[in-house]
Amino acid sequence: MNKKRTKQPDIVFCPSELLTTHREFTDMHGFVQAVHKLAVVWSWGARGWQRTNANCLRFRVRGHHHKGYVFLAPNASDLFDVWLTTIGHKIRGHFTDVHIDSLIDVLDERIERVPEYRF
Repeated sequence: MNKKRTKQPDIVFCPSELLTTHREFTDMHGFVQAVHKLAVVWSWGARGWQRTNANCLRFRVRGHHHKGYVFLAPNASDLFDVWLTTIGHKIRGHFTDVHIDSLIDVLDERIERVPEYRF
């Protein structure tokens, strides 16, 4: 028996919706300066760091697993919500309540990490 798969409609990410659901990203510049210097972030081909609004940071990556945008927004619990999108902002991954201590590892796992690579 052949079962036909129905394609799920693409959901488009809209950063302006975060203005009512997420808190302000107060030290976005400091965060970018700290993260931008990490070698693992370089391996993603991270570039185009941009504040989309008071609540959201966007940057573009060209990793092994994900090519497109990464959106970061702090939520009410002082944790991060992360969206991985295509260049056209179609959501390809969404992770909630990511602690700052594990943020880079979570992103690296979804963007670039290959077990055979060593740092």
